[in-house]
Amino acid sequence: SISVYWGEQFTLSVLFEDIRDGLNPVPISSDATVSYTVTGPVGYSESGSLPYFATIPGTYRDTFNTVDFNFNGTYTFQITAVRNQYETQILIITVYIDIIPTELTAEHLSISVNWGESFNLSVYYEDSYNGVDISSGNVGFSATGPNDFVDAGTLTSLGTGWYFLSLEAIEGGQFVAGTYTYLITAQLSQYQTQTISISVNIAVINTTLTTSSDTISVAWNDNFSISVVYFDEDNGLNITDGSVTYTVTGHPEYSGSIENSITSDAYVIEFNTTYFGTNGTYSFVITATKNQYETQSLVINIDIGIRPVNFTSNASKVTIYWEMNFTLAVDYFDVYDSQNPVAIDSGAIISYVVSGTGDYSDSGVFSNLNNGTYVLPQESLNFGQAGTYTFEVSASKPQYASRTLVITVTILKIPTQLTSDYTNDTITLYWEETINLTVSFENIIGSPVGIGTATLSYYSASLAVSSGYLTSQNNGLYTFDLKSLDFGQAGTYNFRISATKNQYETQQLVLTIQVLVIPTSFSTTQTNYTINWRDTLDLSVQFTDTYRTLGITDGLVSFTVGQQAGLEGTLSHVTTGQYTITLNSTDFLGVGSYTIYVTAEKYQYISQTITFYLVILPVQTRINNTIFLREDVEINVSTSHFFYISYNEVDTTAITGANTKYYEWEDDSGTHSGLLTDMNNGLYRLDFNTVSKPVGTYLIAIYIGKTNFVTRSATITLIIKERPVVVELGDQISSKVAETPEGNLIVIEFNLTDPVDNAPLTGATVTMHYRGKDISIPETNTSGVYRYVIDTNSEEYNALVAAITDTATITVTKANYTIAPFDITISVTPPEFTIGNVGVPKIFVYIGGSVALIAVAIAGTTRYIRYARIPLIIKQIDRTKKLISGDKPISDEDLTLSISDEIIERLGDAWEMLDIDPSSILGGKSSKEVSSEEELGGV
Repeated sequence: SISVYWGEQFTLSVLFEDIRDGLNPVPISSDATVSYTVTGPVGYSESGSLPYFATIPGTYRDTFNTVDFNFNGTYTFQITAVRNQYETQILIITVYIDIIPTELTAEHLSISVNWGESFNLSVYYEDSYNGVDISSGNVGFSATGPNDFVDAGTLTSLGTGWYFLSLEAIEGGQFVAGTYTYLITAQLSQYQTQTISISVNIAVINTTLTTSSDTISVAWNDNFSISVVYFDEDNGLNITDGSVTYTVTGHPEYSGSIENSITSDAYVIEFNTTYFGTNGTYSFVITATKNQYETQSLVINIDIGIRPVNFTSNASKVTIYWEMNFTLAVDYFDVYDSQNPVAIDSGAIISYVVSGTGDYSDSGVFSNLNNGTYVLPQESLNFGQAGTYTFEVSASKPQYASRTLVITVTILKIPTQLTSDYTNDTITLYWEETINLTVSFENIIGSPVGIGTATLSYYSASLAVSSGYLTSQNNGLYTFDLKSLDFGQAGTYNFRISATKNQYETQQLVLTIQVLVIPTSFSTTQTNYTINWRDTLDLSVQFTDTYRTLGITDGLVSFTVGQQAGLEGTLSHVTTGQYTITLNSTDFLGVGSYTIYVTAEKYQYISQTITFYLVILPVQTRINNTIFLREDVEINVSTSHFFYISYNEVDTTAITGANTKYYEWEDDSGTHSGLLTDMNNGLYRLDFNTVSKPVGTYLIAIYIGKTNFVTRSATITLIIKERPVVVELGDQISSKVAETPEGNLIVIEFNLTDPVDNAPLTGATVTMHYRGKDISIPETNTSGVYRYVIDTNSEEYNALVAAITDTATITVTKANYTIAPFDITISVTPPEFTIGNVGVPKIFVYIGGSVALIAVAIAGTTRYIRYARIPLIIKQIDRTKKLISGDKPISDEDLTLSISDEIIERLGDAWEMLDIDPSSILGGKSSKEVSSEEELGGV
């Protein structure tokens, strides 16, 4: 398939091949025939052939122009390839010829104008495929709008792709205010048709409708006017030829038009309130209209009020006592003219409704005194009883304001008082006492007057008989015999007396009755005690009746301990009021402070409590026979060491079973702790595992304690130091000096011993700093023995002239061992010859040797001369000797001299140097004779 736009060209190209060899197809040359038939829109049909394209073997191709097809659309090419004796092939190619794409845009998609203004429609038509203007298109419009508005036409091309149409919304024209839709259509043959919608909103002329006030308040029978202004906002002018009407909401009978005023541009209308028949609020809806002008409306509320009045009473509250009379009075006035109120007499009705105590109710009207005042006389007895009564008084007259006021009438009971002569109404009596109680009940409207016919009753829940009556003495006094025993026990009680009489105030008097128990005292000679654990405590107290100054012998005296629930008991009576008890410190929880509460009690006697303060001290202890132990201990590393601490009482009694027995120490990783071992004899062992502890200083805090015993502590400064090393120098080193003549070996040897374990020190690193070098001294096969050998038979140890002396520093290192580096002196002396057991320095030998060499040289020269003079026979003897030694045959000519002569011949010269005549010893010829013979016959 091929897709192209109208106006473009396209090429059909096919490849015709011989595919007998599937892997290597062979192009079919130009002797084949490749034809086509094409069909398309509107009955289009055409045929032809594709020429051979020699550039690409086997290819047949041709180029077509889309304008030759007349129409856009889909065209189907059926291509047939034929060659004699070759398989015919058919190929279908679909060609899509599309119209040229376009784009239609509007300068404004929405246009807003006021009625009477002009507006423009402007669009741009573009070939979006080629990016060029379309200026020859057909651009038309169709429009719809209000009132079934329709229109159509064309836009004018400006030659640049822009199309333009100018319209005007004027009075009398085709437009009215509203929204119009313009559908713009742009088209051109073989170009894409485009449509765009433009909305035109034609607004009416803006207006306002105003009034000076939207609420008018008038009283009944007054006049009022309504005035509004209709204004052209766009042109800034008052509209005087509009239509202004009014309606009254809820009253369709009231409506009409409002005319424009002759003297102003406002629309004005006047009314009298009687026009509306009654008072009330009337909402005038004012509407202003004009063709193509904005319609406006507003609401003006006319509040027609009734005639204002004042309705008052001479008192809103009236208070009287029972059997008294009273009169209620009210005033009713028209106050429309507030400066000149007018009494309302004729036609007015002043009525009342009264309700009150005991469901009382009544109603009626007030009497008019013809001056705006209305009255109502009343008697308190008519209400049946004292109480509160509410009069709702209402005043009314047509078109006058109705008013209601409330007058509260309180009819009080006759006031009374109920009093006693006791201070603060409190009566105090001791247990078993009886008193005559007297109270007074009086009328107190004026001077107090006793009320002798009242009923006085009492009530007290604590009495054996809880209620009853007091006896009247007929003069307002009432009495009652009060017995303390009737209350059952001492205490404070309420005794309530109530006084009543019809229509008199009921009074209550609450008396406080204090029935006192017998006073007591409770004493001791000492309240603070300090004892040691295992000691006892003796407590003694005195319990006394102070009312009768007698010792209380049958009291209950007991104790409790504040810090130890369950530890309690009773003290024993000893003598008149004295109570004692003995407590053992071991009865308490342990050492510490305790509060002992001793309480003395007896029925109807004041209970007393004494607080004793007891401090139980722990048993005094010692640690290693002192109160605080501080020790400094030094041990060698990897040494086992135990610390034994004694914990005993002051009298040296051993303390076993300590429950506090631990120690603490710190290092870089934090705080550590451990437990002491109880040896069950007062001794506690601390195993610090010193064997595994590294070298360092350890501050160990030790704590030993037992419940109720003083806890003691100790500090031990443990210094774990490195082990010492003992050095034993070898035999060749004397006083740290190793000395040997040149040419001999120097053996640097020493034994290293750990004196702590008395064992050889193996595995140490031993170095010797000697002649600027660090030399490692190895350990021998013997444990703890380290050896290094120096061979002095070298040029660097040439000590012929003078001894060579060096200092060597030996360093021994091994973990957990310490030894200071030490120096030895290595001395190489001149070489020696040993003569017997005596060593003679070679320098002396060499000096002597040099002298001897000179002598030998001289002798050698002489010997050579002499040898030249040796007779031939002597030489033959020598040669004969060699033959004999070589196991060779000896000829006659090689026969030698005698042995004596041979000796003389060989050693004669040396002997002569020693001034010895060999002939005198051997009996042979002298060396001189031999020499003369050599001179005679030698070479």
